[in-house]
Order: sequence, then C-alpha cells, then structure tokens
Amino acid sequence: MSGMMLRRILMVAGILALTLLAALPHISPVPANPLQTPWPLLTVFGLALLTLAALGRQASLNDALHATRNELALRIAAHEAELEELRLVRHAFQFTSEGVVITDVNGHIVDVNPAFTAITGYAKSEVLGKGPNAFHFASPDPTFSAQVWGELRARGRWSGEVTCRRQNGDLYPELMVINAVRNAAGVVTHHIALITDLSEVRSTESQLQKLVYFDDLTGLPNRTLFQDRLNHDIALARRHKYKLAVLFLDLDRFKRINDTLGHEVGDRLLKQVAERLALCVRSADTVARNDELGDESAGREATVARMCGDEFTLVLTDVKQSEGAAIVAQRINEALSRPFEVDGHELVVTASIGVSLFPEDGDSCPTLAQCADLAMSRAKSAGRNTYRFHSMEQDRRGAERLALESDLRRAVENGELEVYYQPKVRPTDHRIVGMEALMRWPSPKRGMVYPTQFIPLAEECGLIVPMGRWVLQRACADAQQLSQLLGEPLRVAVNLSSNQMRHDDISARVAEALAAAQLPAEQLELEVTESLMIHNMKAAVALLNDLRARRVRIAMDDFGVGYSSLSQLAHLSLDVLKIDRAFVRNMEQDAGNAAIIEAIINLAANLKLEVVAEGAETLDQVTRLKDLGCDLIQGYYYSKPLSLADLIAALQQGATFPREVDGEI
Repeated sequence: MSGMMLRRILMVAGILALTLLAALPHISPVPANPLQTPWPLLTVFGLALLTLAALGRQASLNDALHATRNELALRIAAHEAELEELRLVRHAFQFTSEGVVITDVNGHIVDVNPAFTAITGYAKSEVLGKGPNAFHFASPDPTFSAQVWGELRARGRWSGEVTCRRQNGDLYPELMVINAVRNAAGVVTHHIALITDLSEVRSTESQLQKLVYFDDLTGLPNRTLFQDRLNHDIALARRHKYKLAVLFLDLDRFKRINDTLGHEVGDRLLKQVAERLALCVRSADTVARNDELGDESAGREATVARMCGDEFTLVLTDVKQSEGAAIVAQRINEALSRPFEVDGHELVVTASIGVSLFPEDGDSCPTLAQCADLAMSRAKSAGRNTYRFHSMEQDRRGAERLALESDLRRAVENGELEVYYQPKVRPTDHRIVGMEALMRWPSPKRGMVYPTQFIPLAEECGLIVPMGRWVLQRACADAQQLSQLLGEPLRVAVNLSSNQMRHDDISARVAEALAAAQLPAEQLELEVTESLMIHNMKAAVALLNDLRARRVRIAMDDFGVGYSSLSQLAHLSLDVLKIDRAFVRNMEQDAGNAAIIEAIINLAANLKLEVVAEGAETLDQVTRLKDLGCDLIQGYYYSKPLSLADLIAALQQGATFPREVDGEI
C-alpha cells in the first residue's frame, strides 16, 4: 500500500472516531463520571489517527504513537484537575458555615446550601423558585429592594446588614454579601448571596458592653457610663437652662460589716442597697422633673451608678429647685434606714450624701462630681446619716425645707390645718352667694403659715392628696351648715391639684363628701387651672364630664394666664371662668388689662358661663367690674378669707357685706 493511501485511510478513520464521539451523548445517557465512558478513548484514538495522517511519509509509527500518548496524558491531567476543582467547590457549597443562596437573573432561588437551612429554618424545597423578599426579610421594603438591585446593576456587588426572620418567626441580624455571576460574554446569568448569622456577634458585643459600662455585682452603670451620661445631661441642661443635681453617696461604716461578716455578705448587701436606690430614683420623678420640657424630659431617667466599693452616685435631671434634690436625699436616707435581711442577718446601714448643683457648683462632670464628693465629706463630719449641699446656703435652705416638711406632717396628723372661706359677692346687691375654701395652717410653733409656703411643699412630698381629701370633706360639711344658717343655698368652691387628679379617684371622693355632708351636688364647685386641663386634655374632659353628670359645678381658675385655646375651651364642661387677680389688680392703670377682662366677660356670656373676678381690693375696681357685667367678685374689698367662726359671725349680721359701693352701704 502506498504512503499516500495510508495517510488517507488514517484521516478518514480519525474523522469517523471523532464523529462517533459527538454522537455518543445522543445515543446513551451521560454517566456521572465521564472518565468511565469511551469518550476519552475515542478522543485519543481519533486524535492519534489524525496525528498519524498528519505526520506524513517521514514520521514513523513510533513517533506518532509517542506524540499521541503525550497529548492523551495532558488531556487526562487537565480533565482530572477540572473535576477536582468542581468537587472542592461542591464540598465548600455543602459544608461551609455560611448560608449560600443562588438565584437566577430575576432573583428567583435556584439553589441553597444546608447552612442556609440551618440559619433560617427553611428547607430547600420551601424556597426554590421564590424571591428572598417574600419570606426572608423581616420587613420587606420596596425602597430597600430597589436600592440593592440598583447597586447590583451598577457594581455587580452589594453587601450590608439586614434584619431577617427565621421560619419560626424569630428575628435575627444578618450580614449579606451578593455578587453577580457573568457568562463568557459578560452577561449576568445568576446572583450568589452569602449570608452570615450575626446573633452571636451581637450577643458578644452586648456582653462586652456590659463589662465595659456596667458594674458586674449590682448591674448598675459604672463610673465610665456615669461620666458619659452626666456629660450628656449637662449638655441638655445647658441647652434648656434647667438645674441638674449630682448626689454622691457613701455607706456609713460599711467596712465593719465586711470585716465582721465577710465579703460575700457585704456584696449581697450592696446589691440590695442598689435595688433600693433605683426605687428611690424612680419615685423621685415628680420631684426632680420639669414638666415644662414635655416629652424630651419624660424620655430620660435619672441615673444611679456604683462608682466603687460602697460609693454610689445619682444624677437627677430637670430639677425644679434645689429643694427637690433635698427631698430625694431624704428619701434615700429613709429607704436605707429600714433593715436589710442578708443570709439570716438583719443589717442596718445609713448613708452620707453630698449634693452638687448645675450650674451653681460647676458646669462639667469632674467639677460637679468633686463638689458632691466634698459635700459628702461634710455630711460624714456632721454625724453621718444625713446630706449636705456643696453650698452652705443650699444647706440652710434644705434644712429649713426638711423642718417645714416634718412640721407639716405633724400638722396633718394632729389636725392643725384649718379651712378659711373667702366670700364671693354679687356686685348688684352685695349679697354673698358663694365662697372659696382656702387652706390655712395656724401652727403653734410657726404662727400662721400661708398656702404659698406649704402648698408647694405638700405637692412635692405627696401630702396634698390626703390634705385635699380632708378639705373637700370639711368644705361640704361647712357649706351645709352655713346654708342652713342663711336659709338659702350657699355654694362652696374647692381647688383641685394635679396630684389629686393623678393619684386620687376624684369622682369617688366627691360622692363620699357630698353624701357625708348631705350637701346637694350643685352647691359644690371644683376649681381647676388651665395648665392642669391642657397637660392632659383627654383625662380632664372625661373627669369633668363625669362630675358634671353628678351635677357638680366646674370652674376654670386663673383664666387668661394659661395656654388654653378657644377651641379647647368650647369642648370643656365648664360652668365658671375665674379672672386672675393679676388682671384685676392693674386694671385701673393698664388699659390692656381692662380690655382683657372685658373680653373674658364677653366670651363667658357667649358661652353662657358665669364670671368671677378675683383680687378686687378697691371701690373703683368693684364698680368697673360691675359695669362690665361681672357676675361675682371675690377680694379684700368685700372680705379677706375668714375662719368658719368669723364667717358665721358675719353672716349672723346679714348676707350683705358692709362695704361702700356706689355711695351705698
């Protein structure tokens, strides 16, 4: 056979072998392992034949076979490397601790790995064909989704922290990294997302934060967090121009308990002390807060921290006055004076407390803390179980306030308080038609103590609730007695405080007082202030509606000095508007005040309300008020507040008061 013929035969055979190779996948299924098929052999055989044909006449058969073996070895090695790489990728996909989600170009899931199921709780069969937005994210947000897709289109990558929901409904933080997958032509065909559960990371961060910022024994903020919060509170106090108090507290003779009973007992005692201090801070809210700051103030809590050992600090924000800090200090001493039960031991501890004030004693954290520390040392020197202000003047005022509170408590217990009555007179005939009940304190020790001195204190220390209840009962009983004396109904007005409205069942107390005195409800008038109504309008409207349903009269006191709008006024169940004495006092010198009074009287007439003017002291004022159409006048021109005995004596002389009006007696 000629060489030319041999080359042609080899070439045809090689082409047939390669053709068979191309047709084989269509003839039989593709097995899992390509190496177990005749594909590689056919490929090599075909290449060998072609190689022999191409070598020509000069190439020997041995050379051709040698070249074929080399090519075969290279092809097999490359194929095995590709298979190993695929095996490793598949292994990584199956066993990585991070969840893997593969989606098509439209975001529909085509595959997930076992870690995804372990993290989310969703099986592969539950999520195939779905988009992650449908089940994975805690709050599907179209805006967020558009942002992610926009970044993927622009950069081919997105990463961020998201809040996701497990199959059981639990929320958890997740780090998600998404990458686009492109084909050989550069077209995006898929997206691969790697997800990492950050729950343990966040938990560890939280634990580390507790170690850094909180005391491990008591759970209170430590020195670091105390300083951070104090700096923040100073900035707010400076911006809103209110006072701030820092209390530095040291337990008296605590070392003796540690040395005698051991550190374990001492530690348990410190934990109980911390709990009582926290309760004192929470109960101090109404004392140490400035209501005028509204919601911004309400969102912050006073801080109690443990500095070290038996030393604690407190920060009171929005302090109305220095006496408020004194109240809290006194409450702390009272709270700590109650015995502690620790491991079968009954322990009594006291505390020395130092108080510094912003801005009087300093305007920085170190300065205020140092001043409070120095004041605490003075409290130790004063005999312990007490408190001292950094300022001597504050010490004096605090001591006076404590003494006054102590005397007031005894006065309430011993029945020293009295109710005085100031007549409300009809200017057209000068007859008394009503009266306002006013509390007085004729103290055997202090003499006559006026309401401006003890009513604010009673509000602060909580005595106003029982005091107000007593005044209501006394006023109803006295009104019934005076009505019988006059032979005609006499109305009595009683003031309500904000604390009474918050902490007492006014409707029930009114019903009890009226029933006990057998006084008709329409003879009782309750006076509330504008600020009290406006600060809690919904509750105020409900209360007033209930009282009006009982036929009790309602008066708005000090009208014109608060913040009520006419629209709010129309919604309130009122019977009376009381013009504040500040307008009446200056009406003769100030035309503006006279105009305001006239406007209030006209407004009341349109709303069919009665008008009472307070503080009339001169004939000219009474005459002008009568000319303007004022219904009733209350003031020193007619009568100062009188005790029950003095009022009875005056009424026994007649129902008119002997003051000259319009030249008449």
